Amino acid sequence: MHGGVVKMRRSRFIGFRKAMFYIDSTNAPGGQIDFEDCVIENAPGFPFYIRGFDGADSTPCIRVARTWNESTAQGQDIEVEG
Repeated sequence: MHGGVVKMRRSRFIGFRKAMFYIDSTNAPGGQIDFEDCVIENAPGFPFYIRGFDGADSTPCIRVARTWNESTAQGQDIEVEG
């Protein structure tokens, strides 16, 4: 299935253990992903884990604008897909 549309605005993400946002979109079109004016902080996991984002038949977009990222990916030996 394609990635679809994800739009996050003025949101706060804290404490995630593996990945705050995970996408594995192996089918075209890739979709649109937009994070704007967000706070991503204080978590052992990764803010974004993007394994596949096929844009063969479209104009895919991953946009992160005016987003604060602090003290993330601090965990030891994180296995996102496990």
